[in-house]
Amino acid sequence: AGAGAGNEAPPADAQYVLAGVVIHTGTADSGHYYSFIKERTGEKRWLEFNDRNVVPFNPELIPRECFGGSERIQTASGTVEREKMNNAYLLIYERLDDADDQSQ
Repeated sequence: AGAGAGNEAPPADAQYVLAGVVIHTGTADSGHYYSFIKERTGEKRWLEFNDRNVVPFNPELIPRECFGGSERIQTASGTVEREKMNNAYLLIYERLDDADDQSQ
């Protein structure tokens, strides 16, 4: 049974896969939101949704794109280390048996 099929609790051994990430880039005062979402049917590609732009996204880049930290960038005056401004804001998971139901 898929989401919304009733009020049954998932089995204790249910497994989940990452199906989407909402990213915030900026500060607590201002910023921008965009998302990475895995298709539920077809090729099950990951896509980046950023305003009107929808482009393929490599899920191997999720750690780099979503988990803050610092990064080294090359500038005209040399290499500089700066704090990354993009962080995962919301993770979306799909229960594996629900995902399997969608592929049929």
